[in-house]
Amino acid sequence: MKNQKKQTSEIYSNGRKPFEKMGDNHLSRWVPIEKIQKVKKVVTTMDTFLILKQNNELVLLTKNKQFTSTIAEIKDIRSSNVTYLVLTKLGKVYSLDPREVKSPISVTSSNTKPSKIEQLKLVDYFEKQNLSVESINMNKDNSYYVCQGNKLYANGLNSSGQIGFDENPQILPRFIANNVVNVYCGVFGNGVFYTTTEDTVFATGWNYWGQLSLNHKNNQTRFVKVPNWKASDILDIQTHQFHTVLLTKDGKLYSTGAVAHNGNSKSTTGLDAFTEIPYFEKKKVIQISGGDTHSIVLTDKNELYGWGFKNNTQNTDQDSDVTIIRDNRKVYNIKFPSNILENNNKIKISSGGNSILIYQSYDNNDLKQDFINLFMDRKFTDHLFLEKYPIHKILIERRTGLQIDQIETIFKEKLSLTNEDINSFLEWIYVDVITNRELLEKIFNSLNLAFSPNEVEHSLENDLIKLYNDQDSTDFTLLSKIEDDDNDGNDDDDDDEQFEEIPVHKFILIARSGLFRDLFENVQEESSSVKDYSGKSIESIEILIKFFYTNTILLTADHDPQLVVEELEDAVEYYQLNDVSNLINELHSIKKFYNLK
Repeated sequence: MKNQKKQTSEIYSNGRKPFEKMGDNHLSRWVPIEKIQKVKKVVTTMDTFLILKQNNELVLLTKNKQFTSTIAEIKDIRSSNVTYLVLTKLGKVYSLDPREVKSPISVTSSNTKPSKIEQLKLVDYFEKQNLSVESINMNKDNSYYVCQGNKLYANGLNSSGQIGFDENPQILPRFIANNVVNVYCGVFGNGVFYTTTEDTVFATGWNYWGQLSLNHKNNQTRFVKVPNWKASDILDIQTHQFHTVLLTKDGKLYSTGAVAHNGNSKSTTGLDAFTEIPYFEKKKVIQISGGDTHSIVLTDKNELYGWGFKNNTQNTDQDSDVTIIRDNRKVYNIKFPSNILENNNKIKISSGGNSILIYQSYDNNDLKQDFINLFMDRKFTDHLFLEKYPIHKILIERRTGLQIDQIETIFKEKLSLTNEDINSFLEWIYVDVITNRELLEKIFNSLNLAFSPNEVEHSLENDLIKLYNDQDSTDFTLLSKIEDDDNDGNDDDDDDEQFEEIPVHKFILIARSGLFRDLFENVQEESSSVKDYSGKSIESIEILIKFFYTNTILLTADHDPQLVVEELEDAVEYYQLNDVSNLINELHSIKKFYNLK
């Protein structure tokens, strides 16, 4: 397996010229906007970009300026045509208006240290109501918040009834509905959809062109049920000014709305219900995005397609090596910049303004490198796959959702694979590397797995998070000593010691910690538990164990930030984690957030 290159993501734009006012020149070719280390997500307004990095740092790009800020534990970022929302993993929401972000001097990101963002404002309504926000979304007029207990709140101009209360503006967030799972909209969308715990879909807003898929074209100011759709089938919905695009979990693409915008050849007069787009019937789409009057989609084979108005997504010369949209009613293949597909980079797309953005999104390098090492070494495996290949049984079962005996039976009875083929499959299991996409799809079809090998939902990172929450499958217990406040100082009798049990998966400890790797290597007899005498509090050890699975340090109101940081800084050396740069960065971010020394 080749060494991984430094994790720099180059962000490219095409369409309306970034950072400029409407009416200025458009870009007819891909233009590199910025090189950023470890990009996780990019969203855009009409004139700015907001970038979330793996270390929770926010980077705001404006014309010739760059600003940064760090908020502990960012979960998501969203954009309208003008402003941004930032959601933390603690359920807090911050708003950011780039027009308020000003630097005392004009700086360029290439040669001057970025200025700090001071204008992030806490949306304190939810704290006052003792509500934790679990997900957010935005369009050009409104903001949406799904809170604990599946309660939906919204606020904004409500110009087309997108909140569901006539057309009256709502300054403060207002309760909308119960049992809401996800909210879907687009930066310029005049409609909004939400899905429910009852597996239903609702919509409201402007429906003049049939954008809400209600089988009619009457505008709505109250949420109404969308017929013929189950929430469990939907992966994403992107609303636009005149059309809406829906992506299902099995990669099918549907659209509705004005004929000049919906990209759907099944109608010459427009649509008022979601209809599958013929162009993509034999393709599997994994991402969708778009702006005011254009849509872009990405397939599982890293093919980019788009359609929309030429005055927003600029056409280019026929002889150019970059094909952009020339006819707003026709779907076109959009060629990538030549270097963006190198090294199996994961491609992401974004198009909140009237430009198209593409960029590489990386899994955390520390986590990936640890599992590369685990895959290459396989010293502490617990199963011989097909009686030949040493593996960690729990990992392959988590990644596929199948029992190991089921997988082996199908491999023996339905598949005829070479050693190289099986190793390609195991490379995906351990490190998300896709060396032979057609082979993996053949294996997935044989296993009846209803997902693609590069779907984010089934990435190694997400599967490890799910594994952390699945204590029924743990195979090891970490025993952490409980300090006795009444201890008289006599430590001679080990039988009097009390231990807290922390269930874990053994291979996680081996992959992520040099201490445990050495410990297991030197243990003569098989053991189901290890006693820890590090002197760390049980709270700090639990935080560290969660970091091993999720690459995230999550503090709650019950934690003492100063104590946790001090103990984790000690743990870096004790657990031989000095090369885990993400842990160091996380601790640094927390210290900045809580103003700790």
